[in-house]
Amino acid sequence: MDDFINESEVSCFRVL
Repeated sequence: MDDFINESEVSCFRVL
């Protein structure tokens, strides 16, 4: 689950 949360954060940064 940690990976999922990490990916979510990375996705947000990538969009920015």
